[in-house]
Amino acid sequence: MGLGCWLCVTGLAAHAGPLVSTDSPIGFFTNVASRLLQTQLGLGLNHIQVFPTNQYTPSVHRLLQATANLYDATTNRSDTGYPYLPLVFRPVFANQAGGTNFGVFIIGYEEVTNASVLA
Repeated sequence: MGLGCWLCVTGLAAHAGPLVSTDSPIGFFTNVASRLLQTQLGLGLNHIQVFPTNQYTPSVHRLLQATANLYDATTNRSDTGYPYLPLVFRPVFANQAGGTNFGVFIIGYEEVTNASVLA
């Protein structure tokens, strides 16, 4: 007897919880994007090399964009007024020197909430 049949016979209620929370945009983005990049492309979200070898390929960009779109599609953002702008995430870069693993890397992402990053 499978688990589903056993639950029907016993009358126990089984409720599945969400695998990720939509409480925090950056939390959702980093959790989902990290899982997608690791399972689909074998990359870590917090260690994407962009120089001298560019690992930020169109495939990486599509997975990151799909993650941001998933969050926007599953939530109603009340913190922005009309025209209800979508989420924007900015990469954080770091220079790593020494050893055989040198270069410039994306080491994370920050949510852009205003235009101050332009200054």
